[in-house]
Amino acid sequence: MDMNSCKESESDLAELTRSSEYWFDDGNIVLVAEGGVGFRVHRGVLAHHSAFFRDLFSIPQPSDDKDMMDGTPMVHVSDTPMDVAHLLRALYNGISLIRHAGERLPFPFVASLFELAHKYDIDALRADMLLRLRSCFCHKYSTFLAQTSFQLVTANDPEQLLRSDLLEIIPSRDAIRAVDLVRLVDERTMLPVALYLCTLLPGAKLVSGTTLENGRVAQLSPADLALCIDARTNLVMRRIRAFNTAPAGVCRQPTLCAAVLQQMARMTHYQQPSLPCHVLANVDQAPMTSPPGNFLCAQCSAPLVAVSAEFRRSAWAHLPADLGLEIPEWDAAAT
Repeated sequence: MDMNSCKESESDLAELTRSSEYWFDDGNIVLVAEGGVGFRVHRGVLAHHSAFFRDLFSIPQPSDDKDMMDGTPMVHVSDTPMDVAHLLRALYNGISLIRHAGERLPFPFVASLFELAHKYDIDALRADMLLRLRSCFCHKYSTFLAQTSFQLVTANDPEQLLRSDLLEIIPSRDAIRAVDLVRLVDERTMLPVALYLCTLLPGAKLVSGTTLENGRVAQLSPADLALCIDARTNLVMRRIRAFNTAPAGVCRQPTLCAAVLQQMARMTHYQQPSLPCHVLANVDQAPMTSPPGNFLCAQCSAPLVAVSAEFRRSAWAHLPADLGLEIPEWDAAAT
């Protein structure tokens, strides 16, 4: 990041916009974000929380009127105004309030704070945001079972969000940014769930990326895009094999049930084209419904819930491999 080499002309300075939320009369430093939005804040607050700013402020700076705004020194940062405002909100309103509130936070807010906490060496904030991220992007199946669930975004929206007590993720909005974030900080144990959520996206969005709330565009790298494309096929084939079962031994209509079971295996993929193959769906959301007009006998339908639960655990166990990853810490134990 280039902190001071980004010089502004006098005409540029005249166009700087003051933040309506963070412009303190007694502030002694102006953070200038992308687009020329200024935040007049306190050096002491930044230095207290951030090792980066503490080191920066310890270096004597040359006196230059061009790097002053209303008599206050300026520091140029390569962050969006929205992200800077999120960070200042955490620092001024209290990191401890966010840490102990226990409320579920949306992924964009958590991701923004985590990125800047990582960038500016704000250890306490980074640790708290990482805890929230790991509540969903976990590597232990027991944690995934105990802490997370998939729920419909709205009653009329087929997309499912992933939710824990600490974090809420909407894949169409957040999945690609999650992969970028995990790659940025090299948290490999979080990568399988992040990439898996990307495999649930429509193909066009997977390729073109997502426009974030801060105005930037998140896109998968060519390597990660290839992993997701290959994983779609792997996940579909895994589900078809799992549910391509034969009628029960005590089935009273084996010909009909065999046909229905085969059709259900195909439906597990094709009934929801916008969600290519949701192998980690909650067991009670698994596509176990018989095709219209065809019904399994009681002896054949009863075992399917158990099959679905075991398939979900097995899908978790094989998720890194299906995504082309090696994660030695990956844990598929249910307890």
